[in-house]
Amino acid sequence: MEKDLQDENVTAYFRDIARETGRKYLREVSKLSRIIARARKTEEVLNRYRVLVESFSDAIFMLDEDRKILSCNNAFRSLFQLREDEIEKKTLRIITGSDEDCDRLTALIDDIIVGNNTHVFPWEFVRKDGSPVVMEVTVSKVRTSLAGDAAPPGGCVFILHDISERIEREDALKAAEEKYRNIFENAAEGIFQVAADGHYLSANPALASIFGFDSPRRMTSNKDLRAGKTFVNPEDYRRLITILRARGFVENFESERLRTDGARMWTSTNVRLVTDGKSGSHYFEGTVRDITRRKNLESQLRHSQKMEAIGTLAGGVAHDFNNLLTALIGYGNLLQIKMEKDNPLRVYVDHVLSSAKRAVNLTNSLLAFSRKQAVNLEPNGINEIITGVQKLLERLLHEDIELCVRLCPKDITIMADRTQIEQILMNLSTNARDAMTKTRILTITTGQASIDKAFIGKHGYGKVGTYARLSVADTGHGIDENVKEHIFEPFFTTKEEGKGTGLGLSTVYGIVKQHDGYITVDSEPGKGTAFHLYFPSVRVKREKARQIEAKMPSGTETILVAEDDSETLQFMKDMLGEYGYAVIGAADGEEAVRSFTEHRHEIGLVIIDVIMPKKNGMEVYAEISALDSSVKVLFISGHARDIVLDKGIVDSRSNFLSKPITPDLLLDRLRTLLDKKARPAP
Repeated sequence: MEKDLQDENVTAYFRDIARETGRKYLREVSKLSRIIARARKTEEVLNRYRVLVESFSDAIFMLDEDRKILSCNNAFRSLFQLREDEIEKKTLRIITGSDEDCDRLTALIDDIIVGNNTHVFPWEFVRKDGSPVVMEVTVSKVRTSLAGDAAPPGGCVFILHDISERIEREDALKAAEEKYRNIFENAAEGIFQVAADGHYLSANPALASIFGFDSPRRMTSNKDLRAGKTFVNPEDYRRLITILRARGFVENFESERLRTDGARMWTSTNVRLVTDGKSGSHYFEGTVRDITRRKNLESQLRHSQKMEAIGTLAGGVAHDFNNLLTALIGYGNLLQIKMEKDNPLRVYVDHVLSSAKRAVNLTNSLLAFSRKQAVNLEPNGINEIITGVQKLLERLLHEDIELCVRLCPKDITIMADRTQIEQILMNLSTNARDAMTKTRILTITTGQASIDKAFIGKHGYGKVGTYARLSVADTGHGIDENVKEHIFEPFFTTKEEGKGTGLGLSTVYGIVKQHDGYITVDSEPGKGTAFHLYFPSVRVKREKARQIEAKMPSGTETILVAEDDSETLQFMKDMLGEYGYAVIGAADGEEAVRSFTEHRHEIGLVIIDVIMPKKNGMEVYAEISALDSSVKVLFISGHARDIVLDKGIVDSRSNFLSKPITPDLLLDRLRTLLDKKARPAP
């Protein structure tokens, strides 16, 4: 029985052992099962990640702690044109192209790993064929690993993203920005952006220069500057804003503006209204062009056209005057010749002739203004002309006026009609005399000057060359801008009624233009006036003019006078008849030809008016010279010189006289032509 009890205990003991062993086994089996399950799950995850990495379009690769390539995806192999056996355990040298670049990239990676963070940067790699490729590199340190011991403890993962297209876009954007920046900076027109309150937001160098600033920054940083303040007339700015708000844009808006130094200028503005659709705020942007020179040229053109029109009128008036004066002076001279010197009525004739002479001067002034007066251009020294007229100027000026003459050391020769230059000096001196009240100094200065492109740009006229400059300056009350625009117009005067004809400066203007010269005026109210006259200088030898003594010769020849003005024709008949000539009169061109045809063997000379009805002077001359090639002709005219020349008449001292004609001059010219040996007929 005792034995049976022991057997039972042993059995129970082994049974307990078996149970405990079974439980341990089951626990181990269960643990192993869980490990296997986790391994399978990890493998599945790794497979999923492997598939995911392989499907990436970006190149991905891993480096171990020795900075050798541990693994990579297919995109990496395709990008660098490498096989798998060419990659594993290779350094970065296979994708950097050089040892130096490999070392630089490796050093950069080490810094990133030490910093234990992710870093993104661009890098240029090299493919197997040597072609470069720029990639955006993302580097991360490997912190955990699902692969256990397979993960490099000091390794890192690279993701390479191709940014070639982005770089191209950025480069294109930079090029476009640079292009438009160059346009903005180098544009000839001013470009601006202006806030709603009128403050300049941006300005290019051209705009800053137009408004007198030395840089765009100074213009935009000027807190007191507002666009509206630059307009001379505030109404122009209000009108501009009104149009902008109504239409949204304005083109070619011309207005007078102010520079920062206070100077005035004309501008043409193109501007549009820019509105922010979200906030509703707005600003203005556009361009500004300086058109001051164009405006000045337009003004000068209008002035020139007006002066030309008035000149044409003046020439027509002068023609009628000349015909009247020819008869008036002629009969006056005849009357004076026939009267005894002690005749008490002779004084009245003298007064008539004196008044007629003043009328001649008036007519000459009209012709000088219209630049159609006949001129006799000869070499003259500018200093010599002034010296010759200085005594006369001193008598012309009041005793309390100081005349200062400052001549250049070397006399300058110009081609000039001495009498007309003297007339210029007389007219300017008379004007100066009447303009000075307190300080009374008249200064005449000569010197050499050059007209260059700067002069032409400033004044809008001129021809490049060397000139003699004649300046006449006074200390008078000056001239304001409004008056200055009209001072050269005939009959314009600021003097009281009866104290001036208004022809003084217009005569000066005309004479200067006839001499191919230019005239400028510097004047401000209260600061006097200075006229600067420019005459082209020449290098020719000057000769003193010979004085010809006037004669009153008579004759017995027959003279044919073709003149359409009845009073002038009658005077010619009376005057020539008085001095022994036989006279045949003709009132028009056709009658002149008929008369010559009938009496050609008797006629010694033909006086022909250039402008006549039916046939003009040249037509008459052509027909009578066809009948007699040795015919002697003297042309006369009361018309302006350019009309006479336009008819083909040679302006010489031998065969042309300009009305009004005095008896002594006519008789002397007739005798000269009649006594001249005739050329043999061809």
